[in-house]
Amino acid sequence: MSMTTVRAKLCSLLGDITPGDINGFLFPLGGSEANEGAIRIARRYTGKFKILSSMRSYHGGSTGPLAATGDFRARFAGEMPGFVKIFNPHAL
Repeated sequence: MSMTTVRAKLCSLLGDITPGDINGFLFPLGGSEANEGAIRIARRYTGKFKILSSMRSYHGGSTGPLAATGDFRARFAGEMPGFVKIFNPHAL
């Protein structure tokens, strides 16, 4: 994703109004890219590696989200460590 003048201006404005010293922003184009970024940010921020993901779910088609996916499509990503699949809780 290239930096355009509009994106640069938006980053500058967001940097001015966000609390703390946030100086980096991600502008994903779709859900898979957003999930890929969220996985990386969560692991980096928490320092933890495991991520819970729902069984019978679809998180996206790129490598990280596909490994998090809890259905038959997950096998296309191969084994990617760190994802723990959980069943959705159902109200009785």
